[in-house]
Amino acid sequence: MIGRALRLVLPLAILCSGPAAWHIYPVAGYSSTAGFILGGLVGTRWSQGRFRTTASWSTKGEISLVPELHLSRTPVGLDAELRVEKRFDRRFYGYGNGGDPDVYAEYDTEFQHLSLLAGLEVLDGTDLSLGGVLRHSTVYRRESDSLWRTSPTEHYGSEWTAGPALEARRRFDSPLPGYVYLSLLHQEGSDVSYSRAGGGAALFVPLSQTTVLGIHGNLSRHFGTSRTPFWFQQYLGYDQGLRGYDDNRFSGNVFVVGNLELRQLVYRMGRGRRSMGVGLVGFLDAGEVADGLPGLRMDELHFDAGLGGRLYLPGGVVMVADFAFSPEGFKMATGFDEQF
Repeated sequence: MIGRALRLVLPLAILCSGPAAWHIYPVAGYSSTAGFILGGLVGTRWSQGRFRTTASWSTKGEISLVPELHLSRTPVGLDAELRVEKRFDRRFYGYGNGGDPDVYAEYDTEFQHLSLLAGLEVLDGTDLSLGGVLRHSTVYRRESDSLWRTSPTEHYGSEWTAGPALEARRRFDSPLPGYVYLSLLHQEGSDVSYSRAGGGAALFVPLSQTTVLGIHGNLSRHFGTSRTPFWFQQYLGYDQGLRGYDDNRFSGNVFVVGNLELRQLVYRMGRGRRSMGVGLVGFLDAGEVADGLPGLRMDELHFDAGLGGRLYLPGGVVMVADFAFSPEGFKMATGFDEQF
């Protein structure tokens, strides 16, 4: 996702007529936290891979730049992603699964994330990727507030870390289409050290030729919380699939989140990579955080529900607009890519 804001999305051009056509989709809008926003997506696909870059800039100074490269596994592939972001007036609600949504401490941050993963298909339908991740973050201009006493870490300054990463994904088509996945990450720095392990599954149940019920669940465990830079703590909010809540609304060593989506294709024109279409989505999300697996409880789950629109564009690009309702109010988010 480019981020949360009210945006007007305008497909500008589809350049070239060959198999490696370039696609340009600009975005313009306004956010109460970032000001006026300009940005977009540039990308291309070819038989052996794809490349795309999403970028945005706001009059408040926030920036986001995310180039991605994927090369097919013939026999070894490559996935590379660079994420460079600068954000202002972020909100810390305190550590844990609760807290008052109207009580928070603001701060600014900038961070970079580079991942390089080599992948191969080890079994039919099973992809394994192994490589490294380099990270940097800085938190500054922290608003003076007692909420900071609940933070499990004191690492707010400039911190560089690096370490190995492993991802595995198994796709299947029978008895129903879907996938399962696993991810492992470890990071070491001058005085920081942390790890994260997570996994999940998605299942897609065809109800008709144009209607699909999507089911997704994700569980993640963070290790070394007190030695983790503040920005790379484990959070739960919109970015993790709880669409009715603010970014980083909850934080804890363990999080679980589930998503249920009813996807309806309304219109499609063309075939293959050049096809375009419009879809609608109704969704329900649930999730929570805890200090450990025994702390997860059904009566501590946070819920939201909402409706969304999907614009399917050439090159496999999906533009998303979600409108979610939760006990903490109404949220809207736009950007690129499905939740799962």
